Amino acid sequence: MNSNALKYILQYIRKSTNSTCSDAMALVRFIRVYGNSDFFITFNVDYREAKAEIEPGQKPYDRPDILCRVFNQKNEFLKDIKRKVLGKYKAHVSVIEFQKRGAPHAHTLVWLED
Repeated sequence: MNSNALKYILQYIRKSTNSTCSDAMALVRFIRVYGNSDFFITFNVDYREAKAEIEPGQKPYDRPDILCRVFNQKNEFLKDIKRKVLGKYKAHVSVIEFQKRGAPHAHTLVWLED
């Protein structure tokens, strides 16, 4: 491995660690203000939904535009939560990650009024 590749990897690890640490600190602040969350929701794109929209011979990862469109449609559930479907909405925090080959994936904590 050349020194430039090693340098890049170390910078990425450092950036990733700092980002993870700041994300964790933000979650701690939410928990201090709102208490423990009422719901922990995680979801990703169901490939059956994406496969219905792609051409024969393609894989879902070949069409990141379709993956993201399906993901955004699924992410609309937050609007339903804010409309008091599960109870009186107080707050939420979401983290969206992109997995291998660019597939979106979300983790959401939701707090409701007592």
